[in-house]
Amino acid sequence: MNEIGGIIRRMDEISATIAAAVEQQGVTTREIAGSVQAVSGATASAAQAMSHVVEAADKAGDISRNVESGATEIGREADALRVKVDQSLDAVRDDSGERRRFERLAADGVSVSLRVRGETPARAVVRDLSRGGIAVISRPLPIGCQVEIELPGGSGTVQGEVVRVEGRMVAFRFGEDSATLTRVDQAIRELGAQRAAA
Repeated sequence: MNEIGGIIRRMDEISATIAAAVEQQGVTTREIAGSVQAVSGATASAAQAMSHVVEAADKAGDISRNVESGATEIGREADALRVKVDQSLDAVRDDSGERRRFERLAADGVSVSLRVRGETPARAVVRDLSRGGIAVISRPLPIGCQVEIELPGGSGTVQGEVVRVEGRMVAFRFGEDSATLTRVDQAIRELGAQRAAA
């Protein structure tokens, strides 16, 4: 009986040890589960933060593309403006006699029609005409104003840009495209013929 009692006591001790080990394992398992849950939450937060980063990067990319497009457009506008300024300065030098490229033909009071966009055409008296431009007596117009000019002698219309204004005298510069030069040459011939006939 004593031996059986000793065995039972030993079995109780072993059971208590096993129970303590199981309890400790349960605590460890719960800690692992808590850590897994914390890692899972951190992973979800990181994924959400990463999606915000991706979204911000996409927006930054769109903005940088818009800035690049705007800078390219500004560059084109600056180049066009530089060309216009150079042409206007050339025209002013031409008109002031510093560098006259085309012979001017006095028009003896011939009239032409001027049409500013959005306005009714108006008549103007031609002072002189050359392949590079025309000077007329008309109402003052702003420098750089684009005007459709009906040339004398039924030679057609051309585009002119105001390059100089002195009182009622307004000087226009023509484009140098072939169609414009053809019409201007015809108008010069017509004026020459009229002067010869007179």
